[in-house]
Amino acid sequence: MKNTAIAAASIAISLAFASGAAFFYADAAQKRLAGEVLRFHIIANSDGAFDQRLKMKARDAILEKYGKRLSGMDLAEARTFLADNLDGISRTAARVLLESGADYGASATLSESAFPTKFYGDTALPAGRYEALRVELGAARGENFWCVMFPPMCVADIAKGPAERGAAEKETEKKLKSALLAENYELITRPAAVRFKVVELAENIKLKLRTCVQ
Repeated sequence: MKNTAIAAASIAISLAFASGAAFFYADAAQKRLAGEVLRFHIIANSDGAFDQRLKMKARDAILEKYGKRLSGMDLAEARTFLADNLDGISRTAARVLLESGADYGASATLSESAFPTKFYGDTALPAGRYEALRVELGAARGENFWCVMFPPMCVADIAKGPAERGAAEKETEKKLKSALLAENYELITRPAAVRFKVVELAENIKLKLRTCVQ
């Protein structure tokens, strides 16, 4: 047990040095990017198969009716549009639930939410807190779905099959490049994206180390 603890401590120290710079870089990048994007976060009523299917149906209905209309807008316009249509977004999700036989409703807000690292081909958005369109279905205790609402990039997340997804990811990279300041776009392209992955892996390793020591 003692040897295990010592080994775990040694790995943790090495990991801290190796990932320190990556953490600093990812944190700085996230803070700059948070002011240029809007995310989409929809949370299922539960992890049951029925509720998870409804989450996806509600997601598709919202993106079809509102997501596509963000094309051509800037960030301020997109934020205003979503804020003005929160009731409509709630009703769109609620209609899907009702038509599918669910006995719960939906609500939509614009608020800050925590997101993991998200990769789009050779670009990546670092983990952190972002302003988001947050849609809660029922008790909102199930697995969630997230994507980038502005620039309108959710198409890559709902693409079917490798070919369609590959094409969609290339399109999302173009949208990101056109929407972000040039210096901020540089922050999220490779090798920067690799650094975000290092941070993500480091967090997972630290969790395993805590379990090992315990």
